[in-house]
Amino acid sequence: MAPQINPFDLSDDLLTYAPWQLENARRMWQRLEQRYPTLGQHFGDGRVMFDEIFEYYFQYARFLTRYVGGQSFNRFASSGDRSDRLPFEPVSLEKQRQALVLVQKYVLDENQFHFSPSFLNRLAPSRWNHWGEVPEVVTLDYPIHDRVLFLQSAILQELLDYNRLARLRDAELRSPDHALTIPELFETLQMAVWREVLQPEGTPRLSSLRRGLQREHLRLMSDMVRRTIAAPEDARTLAWYNLRQLRSALDRTLRKANKLDAYTRAHLEETRDRIDKTLNAQLQSQ
Repeated sequence: MAPQINPFDLSDDLLTYAPWQLENARRMWQRLEQRYPTLGQHFGDGRVMFDEIFEYYFQYARFLTRYVGGQSFNRFASSGDRSDRLPFEPVSLEKQRQALVLVQKYVLDENQFHFSPSFLNRLAPSRWNHWGEVPEVVTLDYPIHDRVLFLQSAILQELLDYNRLARLRDAELRSPDHALTIPELFETLQMAVWREVLQPEGTPRLSSLRRGLQREHLRLMSDMVRRTIAAPEDARTLAWYNLRQLRSALDRTLRKANKLDAYTRAHLEETRDRIDKTLNAQLQSQ
């Protein structure tokens, strides 16, 4: 997977350019909230623009994942000289880690997706039914939770995809000096998603967006352990280990936090129960 070659990326340095564009998208959301609708403009136009900006945000967030386990494939003939560039050149460890930091900031951090209630209530659908326009017939109000979770789930699934994990495993043999290991990837994602449990500061209070992200991460790790999705064997073992670590952290958090709100306590207790069932489940052959 070559991060330097993407349709419409418009840059040869995505680790610099992608954050610019993600910040631009956030500024466009802010301007949309401040300026739309203008006199005589339909509220539905604002909803269309909001979604277009969201798709732009999604595009550049996905570009960042290509650095993790990424490599270049050079197609040229050898001159017979040992100094020739090799056909496969891995992305440097520094750039892979930089990409992960950006993913944590722009995808896994709920603060990137805070919109005012008045703004969300202005995102009304168009009710016109004519050529090129299909009216909303199911959900009229804007499904903000679904949109944000769709983005976060897609990025998590890409980072934990079988092919990527297999490349990370093989990179430890092909390019040990440039290898981002599977343990480092798993630990980075788990800390980013479950920080309130693993490193609590006071009494955690998990928002609905945060709970949705944590459920998706738990689902992916549990599926690896239960062998319901494809994954290298080392990744399955590490998923089992990380769930055990999270289980212990949940115990500590639930024992110490006496003032948890109902949402947070129910979520953490159910998470602990789901981990227990996963760790004790009958394994499926794959």
